[in-house]
Amino acid sequence: EVIVGLSGGMGSTTLLHLMLKASTASAAGRRTSFSIHSVVYVNQRVLLPSRCAALGVSAREAESELRAFVEGKGLTFAAVDAGSSVGFDGGGGGGEQQPSLAELMDDLSQQDVSAAEEMMEIIRHRDMCWYGSRCGVSKVVLGTCADQMAKRTLTLTCRGGGASLPLVAGATDNRFAPCGPSFVRPLKGLSAKEVCIYHHLCHMPTFSKNPFFFDPPESAAQPPGGLNNLCGSFLQSLQASFPSTVPIVNKTAQKLRLVRHDGDDDYEPDEHVAAQQGQPLGRCLLCFGVRESDRAKDRICRWSHKQQQVLSLLDGGLRDCLCHSCLRLVSTCTAAAKLASLITRRQPLASTTEAASRG
Repeated sequence: EVIVGLSGGMGSTTLLHLMLKASTASAAGRRTSFSIHSVVYVNQRVLLPSRCAALGVSAREAESELRAFVEGKGLTFAAVDAGSSVGFDGGGGGGEQQPSLAELMDDLSQQDVSAAEEMMEIIRHRDMCWYGSRCGVSKVVLGTCADQMAKRTLTLTCRGGGASLPLVAGATDNRFAPCGPSFVRPLKGLSAKEVCIYHHLCHMPTFSKNPFFFDPPESAAQPPGGLNNLCGSFLQSLQASFPSTVPIVNKTAQKLRLVRHDGDDDYEPDEHVAAQQGQPLGRCLLCFGVRESDRAKDRICRWSHKQQQVLSLLDGGLRDCLCHSCLRLVSTCTAAAKLASLITRRQPLASTTEAASRG
């Protein structure tokens, strides 16, 4: 059994359409090796109530549309509010001393769009892991195409997250394994153009897309803000002249591995080597990606005075339990540091937390 992640974009609806065709192939005498347990939608809008109010849209609008679409095909639809894995229930704030997840996310989206997009992506993956673990399902299938993977690869590289590139660029992301589900990307070999053409030829409906709230108005003259959108624009311009750009980026990222430097006694080995040697692999407590050794982080991290002040807001020894990319993310502003502390207080998987802490 697998869970299908649905966002409302063309990639996820195309994936669901293809999986439905494959699952019904048994009627024609062909057997399939999977069945669809449910379709999960992580409602990210609930974490930005003020942004929804400003746009005049309902936080449950897309959820209602997708529920009718999925249930109309005879499948089980599950709507998960973003932040469910950390105990957020969509309610009000936690008081003046303890702001809620939604208040901090709203604050972060106004201060730093790039950081807000990255934090929302982390929350989304943790929520899907949390839901998959509750259902006892080991695979969550995502509709991520090759262009999206290449854009994600460049964004993570710019943030200093090179250690986790094989996880985001591969067909399988097993950062939550073995205690949680793995994320599988069957559309990794398809370009965004091919997905769009298939979506159009099959007359599939178009839904509101997440994350809608970081996109600029259609009338805006300025280019899309945020590091993720800038990397996407850069890839598109290269792809127009060099059609092999996206495949090269993805294939290169899949080949990358951590290497040991002289003096790295606390080096965190590659996960395949670690599995063979029976050693625990260091994991980041925020994104659950590969965490570099303390010595390696000291070698590559150069923090400004302002960043040092922000990082000092992290709970206890949390700073030592984050990867370089998440440290860069958290150091952007006070709201990001408070969000990281709030999210890591409750992990989606207790046993995964223990494994991450052993590093």
